[in-house]
Amino acid sequence: MSTASTIPGTLGRRPPPLSIRLGPLRWMRTQLFNSWYNAILTVLAVWIIYTTVTGLFVWGVVNAVIGTTPEPCEGIDGACWSIIGDFWRVFLAGRYPEAERWRVLTAYLLVLAMVGASFLRGFRTWRWFPLAWAVLAALIYLLVRGGVFGLELIGTRFWGGLMITLGLSSVGLAVGIPAGILLALGRTSQRVPIIKTFCVGFIELVRSVPFIMLLIMSSIMLPMFLPTHWDIDHLLRAQVATILSAAANAAEITRGGMAGIPVGQYEAAKAIGLGYWRVMGLVVLPQALRHMIPVFVSMFIIFVKDTSLVVVVGLFDLLGAARLAAQNPKWIGHDIEAFVFVAAIYFLTCFAVSRYSRRLEKKYSVRAH
Repeated sequence: MSTASTIPGTLGRRPPPLSIRLGPLRWMRTQLFNSWYNAILTVLAVWIIYTTVTGLFVWGVVNAVIGTTPEPCEGIDGACWSIIGDFWRVFLAGRYPEAERWRVLTAYLLVLAMVGASFLRGFRTWRWFPLAWAVLAALIYLLVRGGVFGLELIGTRFWGGLMITLGLSSVGLAVGIPAGILLALGRTSQRVPIIKTFCVGFIELVRSVPFIMLLIMSSIMLPMFLPTHWDIDHLLRAQVATILSAAANAAEITRGGMAGIPVGQYEAAKAIGLGYWRVMGLVVLPQALRHMIPVFVSMFIIFVKDTSLVVVVGLFDLLGAARLAAQNPKWIGHDIEAFVFVAAIYFLTCFAVSRYSRRLEKKYSVRAH
């Protein structure tokens, strides 16, 4: 009789192998210097990383200049971060009137406060939590746009910078993902063939068109199908294109997640008398959605970066702010600092969302028994 069969509770299965923790020196010897060519590659990689990091540190910190005017940057070998000090309001709010920029800063503070409150378990599990976010979004829109409560009306042609980037991607996914779930249910349903045909046609059409084409079509072709007296805002047109693209992609992601649910789950739910919507809402979708968290987060990151394409319809996003700063005559030759600053914002935003998604994955992970 084997040793595994004598251990109570194993039922003849082999016990799991013991994890071996190696010390740092032994790990380096077994993973990085286990052969002569791996040793050469390790030394070369360390040299490249050291040279790159030290060079960037000297350029961006040691020899850098911080201010608001270009005069101190003349003749230096480091970065001129003064362009950020001069254009930081443009990066945050675009061409928003300077006297009214307090409204944009207030909107940022409200979002940060809401994000911080969302980490509190009691608030996050509150039944009206989604409604609170919806009310906050409406309040921010009214605050930034104005025209109510004595606030000056600021047209969206003056909006720009980070608030366009985050606004388009966040609202696009907040509306597009629920719409995509409904499209996935319609595509997999066999009850009403015409609904399935519409969902399949919409998903395949939108997914096969580049996002930049959706932006152009929503900006140029959409007004052709509407009454002439309807004047649709350019930001709303871009938002419609974002929602359509998010809905089509979310539909296929949801369909893939639903396909991973065992057939026995459907049959067991129907056996206890649950109808179609209860089967989907109580059994299938809760299991499928938690497995789709990484894919939805990846989609959000893609949309945050793809908002830089809205420049083709005349909008002014975060990358557009960097281009505006780089084209300013007094900052000629310092464009790389503006783009590095924008790249850092993109990285921090995407990295924070990615880390939070890992936390959600760990919280809702399904353990195999």
